[in-house]
Amino acid sequence: MDTIATAAIDTIRDTTSLALLLYSGKFDWLIFITCLCAFGTVVFAFLTFLYMIKDRRLLTMPLLTFIKITNVNKGFVGLELRNNGYGPAIIKKIGIKVKGKEIDTAKPKYMEEVVKKLETSKSFTYSVKNFEEGDPLSAGYKEMIFRFDKLDMKEAHKDLKKIFTEDFEMKIIYTSLFGVEQTVKT
Repeated sequence: MDTIATAAIDTIRDTTSLALLLYSGKFDWLIFITCLCAFGTVVFAFLTFLYMIKDRRLLTMPLLTFIKITNVNKGFVGLELRNNGYGPAIIKKIGIKVKGKEIDTAKPKYMEEVVKKLETSKSFTYSVKNFEEGDPLSAGYKEMIFRFDKLDMKEAHKDLKKIFTEDFEMKIIYTSLFGVEQTVKT
């Protein structure tokens, strides 16, 4: 920033010198070209500064994605939320629908309600993660939203396929540090 200010002061001084020379009748092309170059330097420095700010915004953008994870050998299936971007994501709003009905995400344990409403076979254990509005998710963050363990994969296959294709829908609206709003859906 000091370089831009110094260049601006030099340009103003040179421009003032040019005005004095033009007024006095002693015009020198060398001074005119020097003033023109100084002015061009200030413009170039200012444009570089603007692009630098824009690049910094791009380099800190979050990128949330949902990943469906299946491990047949260990008998678990889950849905993971990842921040594959370079900057943190701040959750603004969470929307969940189970079988077309909206779930109230303001409740403390809303994911427990989601699992109960999915009505899958009961031959498994599960774990869930509740997110709240305003939660920051750092770059590289990954967390299982829900995970069904101890599954008999043959029995659970139809239930789980239906969950991931029809019954469960999740939408997260999040922002970057610079306030750019984005949405991710399952």
